[in-house]
Amino acid sequence: TRLRVDERLASAGDGSELVVRTLGGQVGDVGQVVHGEALLLIGERALLFLEDAPEGVLRVTAMAQGHYPVRKDSSGELRLAPSPRLSELSGKGAVGDLVGRRPTDAGDLVRKAFRDAR
Repeated sequence: TRLRVDERLASAGDGSELVVRTLGGQVGDVGQVVHGEALLLIGERALLFLEDAPEGVLRVTAMAQGHYPVRKDSSGELRLAPSPRLSELSGKGAVGDLVGRRPTDAGDLVRKAFRDAR
């Protein structure tokens, strides 16, 4: 999937586009769904955690756990949502910290975590 980059939160990379590989898809009449994989939709904004994959492309870290679509809540405000193919998780982790937050607040948390990890 070719993605347009609006903002980089914790990457040294540059450029306005990325190529990200996900499992599954459709070719002609044959399709394959990979449960637990990130579902990247055309025109949908999302916060993604990415890592290097073979052949010089990127993949979503931990499949659907690294994918946070941006959706409007009941009041019309933009919030991070869980990936539609996310399996139920035990424990809080990043999903518990990020889902429901405004994109700017989530970005601040990611930047802080990245700085603290260095």
